[in-house]
Amino acid sequence: MKQIMIPALLALVGTGPALHAQQPRMGVALNLVLPTGTFGNRDGIASDNLGDLYKFNEGYDLGLGGQFTVSFPVDPKLA
Repeated sequence: MKQIMIPALLALVGTGPALHAQQPRMGVALNLVLPTGTFGNRDGIASDNLGDLYKFNEGYDLGLGGQFTVSFPVDPKLA
């Protein structure tokens, strides 16, 4: 993960003067996830290494998340 972040950070630093001249647009989002169908809840039968069968139930609960976004407008000729 750190190897990916270094080039991204260098690219951001390299574009710093050009981005500084722009007016940034900031955004905040709140995400709510409610799984439905088989993604929300699923029953099944599985076996272990000894051949014993057992029933299982798997599912996902309610999810909550947040997002913070900063974007910079680009000259239409450049875009």
